[in-house]
Amino acid sequence: MISVKVKNLEKFKAQLRGRVGPTLSSKIQTLIRKDLSVELPRLLVSLLQNTVTYKGLNGDYAGDTTGRDLVAEFGLDPIESKQILSEISDYLESAIKVSKSNTDGTILKIEIVEEKFQQIFQIPGSTYQSYATNRATAYEIPWLEWVLAGTAKIAAYRIIYGDFPTSRSTRAIMINEGSGSWSYATKDKPNFIFKVFNSKNFLNQVNKAYDRSLKRHIKEKLLDG
Repeated sequence: MISVKVKNLEKFKAQLRGRVGPTLSSKIQTLIRKDLSVELPRLLVSLLQNTVTYKGLNGDYAGDTTGRDLVAEFGLDPIESKQILSEISDYLESAIKVSKSNTDGTILKIEIVEEKFQQIFQIPGSTYQSYATNRATAYEIPWLEWVLAGTAKIAAYRIIYGDFPTSRSTRAIMINEGSGSWSYATKDKPNFIFKVFNSKNFLNQVNKAYDRSLKRHIKEKLLDG
């Protein structure tokens, strides 16, 4: 389970307790957590869409020869790959949990729930059968597990580029040779979702989202009298 704690700024704590009172302060903190539970998954997905891994799986690097064309590297069907990315985004909508980490709620814990995350591995198309050029031999390719389980090197597999009749991507096939290893070339390994989740960029976005929510609810409560 991955978590990140966000400590509220002292000036905002003073605003809450000094201007709206301790009871409303607690209510506002609850409202903020609800806001973040909705907004943070969207922010996370937005950041994921700018990663090399996401773009590679989305087909943005089609024809790239430096290893970023992950549709070809993993031997994926281009349309199916886009659909799986969409389903991953949908799963993340419900996979992020926001809770208070201390009694007064001034420190928040934000985590990707392991049980929800594991459901991503069950998405149809997360594995497939890769066939040699003559269709005589099939190889199980658990490509999504390689991407999301943090597998940096995939033992015994090799990519052969070319427009083979058995190729799902029309650009390459993957076979199991029984020895050696292969590694896909992106900077987002070992797990591009957790890497973004733990990044300073995401933490900054969390703080900004908290700031927006806090100011909005303080203003609403003050206007309500």
